[in-house]
Amino acid sequence: MAVRLAEDGIVPESGYGMYNHVVIPTDGSDASERAADRALGIAERYSADVHVIYVIDTTTYGFEDAPRSIVGLLKQGGQNAVEEIETNARDLNLPVTTEVLRGIPHEKILEYASGVDADVIAMGTRGRTADTDRLLGSTTARIVRRSDVPVLTTA
Repeated sequence: MAVRLAEDGIVPESGYGMYNHVVIPTDGSDASERAADRALGIAERYSADVHVIYVIDTTTYGFEDAPRSIVGLLKQGGQNAVEEIETNARDLNLPVTTEVLRGIPHEKILEYASGVDADVIAMGTRGRTADTDRLLGSTTARIVRRSDVPVLTTA
């Protein structure tokens, strides 16, 4: 769990411990599924709302020139990824919303988390080297560095 310190570097003595909104960005990978399982455990314990999102990376695919069939496949893949986690959340009787977004993944995830007043973002990691971007994955590393809310990462 990565938690940003206040600008003065002092760790607050209270204010932690309650989770009302858990954001789960997914890419459909095994690591993101494991992160989702952990996040659903937190949500169940605190009766939190679950928000599952998938971001279609527009910088990678150059949507202006992409055929509609490619965009459709990406959207369907994203929908499949969020639906699996949505089903698991519903099985736990948790309130859940899902969304497939387009844009730069770390920017959209942080924007979404801010918009729902997230208490934690839970996401998978994929790398295995000492380089931060490779250890966490570049999107996860960017989220950890920029997020104002705690980020739970799971390999």
